[in-house]
Amino acid sequence: MLSAVELYEALASAPDDRARARVIAEAFEQLEERYPHLPDLATQQHLGETELRLQREIEQIRANLSVQVEQVRAELKTDIEQVRAELKTEIEQVRADLSIEVERIRGHFSTEMEQMRGHFSTEIEQVRSDLRTELEQMRGHFSTEIEQMRSDLRTELEQMRGHFSTEIEQMRSDLQTELGQMRGHFSTEIEQARGELRTEIEQMRGQFSTDLEQMRGQLQTEIERSRNTLLAWLIPLMFAQVGAITALVKLL
Repeated sequence: MLSAVELYEALASAPDDRARARVIAEAFEQLEERYPHLPDLATQQHLGETELRLQREIEQIRANLSVQVEQVRAELKTDIEQVRAELKTEIEQVRADLSIEVERIRGHFSTEMEQMRGHFSTEIEQVRSDLRTELEQMRGHFSTEIEQMRSDLRTELEQMRGHFSTEIEQMRSDLQTELGQMRGHFSTEIEQARGELRTEIEQMRGQFSTDLEQMRGQLQTEIERSRNTLLAWLIPLMFAQVGAITALVKLL
């Protein structure tokens, strides 16, 4: 069976009058099932009184719930503030403890770093001294080897220089011999070519002289022919001029 609070919540959450009527009908149906003799006793006045009583109970429950909610809210605020204060105190305490611990660790590390620095400085100086000693030894050893290699290289260079000098002199002598032979051969060929060129030049000179004589004769023939032609033109012209002069004299 529905309680008064559940009935109120169902009525308040009903979307329309039809839903509210259905909720009320279901409530009456449950009442009739629980109290079979209720229909004989119930009247309109009883229903109104019941509804008023239910509304009063609902209002009372709502007021009680509001008071309880406010009390719970106030208690929660108080608890939250208390927890916040406690957390802040604990955080400050942890921060202070961490600061102390950090300073202690920093001091411890600083001491260890100084000790390690001193230890490493000693070792570094020892290693540096050992390296210097080894470098000096290696320098002396390498200097001896370098001098030995330099001496060996000088000896080899002198030997190679003597060997190459002999070969160079031999090659120079061979080249001079070949150059002498080539010079004699080229001199013979040059003289032969010079004689052939002279012969050809003489032949060409004779041919050019013949050609010049022929051209000279042809030019003289052409000149005589031109002179005769010119005289053939000049004689009639002179007769024409004489005739013209005679005519002018007659006119005068």
